[in-house]
Amino acid sequence: MIEIHDLVVQFGGVKPIDGLTVQLTRPIVGLIGPNGAGKTTLLNVFSGFVEPRRGWVKVRGELITGIPAHKPPIWVCAAPSRPIRSPKI
Repeated sequence: MIEIHDLVVQFGGVKPIDGLTVQLTRPIVGLIGPNGAGKTTLLNVFSGFVEPRRGWVKVRGELITGIPAHKPPIWVCAAPSRPIRSPKI
C-alpha cells in the first residue's frame, strides 16, 4: 500500500504537486497525465531525488519521505524521463 498525505512540491513559483493526498491499495503499473501534471516529480519524491516542501509518503507503512537518493529502499528504481533515441541508418 502507498499512502501520500498533503504532499507539496514547489520549484520557485511552480507547484507541480500541491496538496496531494491519496491511498493506493493495488499495484501501480504506470502514471498518465498531461505535461506539467507532476508525474515525474512524484516519482522523484519516491526515489529521494526531490524532497517535498510539506507532506509525507509511506510505502507498506514505512515512511520514505526524506530518505536520501543514495540510500533508496530496495523497491525503488529510476528510469530515464526522456526516451532514448538512436539515429536511423
